[in-house]
Amino acid sequence: MNLIGTELSLTATDLSNFLSCRHLTALDMGVALGTRKRPFFGEDPLLELLIARRKEHEKPYVESLALELEGFFRRVFGESW
Repeated sequence: MNLIGTELSLTATDLSNFLSCRHLTALDMGVALGTRKRPFFGEDPLLELLIARRKEHEKPYVESLALELEGFFRRVFGESW
């Protein structure tokens, strides 16, 4: 949710959040209008550990996708891409 000029720009996530929790929509709207600040939760060592483990777990898959994509571009555009 963003305020662009005088128009409030909404996303599909904003609609989903509204259907799930109208209070969350009110909080997000306050942030968009500048009457509230988004909360800051600070550093979380456990969260950092989970992010690092996720990246380590997904790295082989992401690398395989990169190789497939490279092969696709070579097939479509030739060796010059």
